[in-house]
Amino acid sequence: MTHQRHRKPSTTHPRPPRGLATLAVLVLLALLWGGDTSWAGWLTAPVRQTVPMTPPPTWTPVAPATPVPPRPRPTQPPPEATPVPQAQPWLWLNVEPHIAAPGMTVTARLEVRNIGGSTMHDAIATLESANIPTWLRIDSYEISAGSIAMGAERLEWHLGAMGAGAEAVCVFTGSIALDAPPGGELELLAKFGASASGAIQDRALISLPWALLPEAGGQ
Repeated sequence: MTHQRHRKPSTTHPRPPRGLATLAVLVLLALLWGGDTSWAGWLTAPVRQTVPMTPPPTWTPVAPATPVPPRPRPTQPPPEATPVPQAQPWLWLNVEPHIAAPGMTVTARLEVRNIGGSTMHDAIATLESANIPTWLRIDSYEISAGSIAMGAERLEWHLGAMGAGAEAVCVFTGSIALDAPPGGELELLAKFGASASGAIQDRALISLPWALLPEAGGQ
């Protein structure tokens, strides 16, 4: 009786034919020798390289943008000049009563002030009327400052220098002339100022009634 030997199955992969491997090597050598570097580069390049190292023929370099200079800062406006304080006259004239018959007594009050911020030099106030002393005779006066000079149809009140905020008062009394015509008006014009600040004006009227009042002997 004869014994037959059983071969174990092979666990290795079958080898490719020797002729096919040789052909592949020859093709690769031919490509390299023929100068086709694109195929050689593709075969030998690392796996992570996906773009060519040199730029394409149509690529042109972009010139860097010209830097824009910063905008200049706005200049500060010059400081405004501090206004120089000026003198400013203020005037008020009042007469009582507003209606007076011949022979009646009237009282006039004249107030002046410097409401500006500097001294008013050579301040002067005047009281004028075309009817002084024809229809109105000034009998007496009182002043808080300065001096009085009487003239024809004009009363001058000299105050000199008045500081900022200074004020003065003049009160005078007068009488209506007995021959003053009824129905007329006696106008008083007051002025106040100085050479540097100008003069301001105020007016007051005294009306003469048509009928005589009891104080003048009327019925």
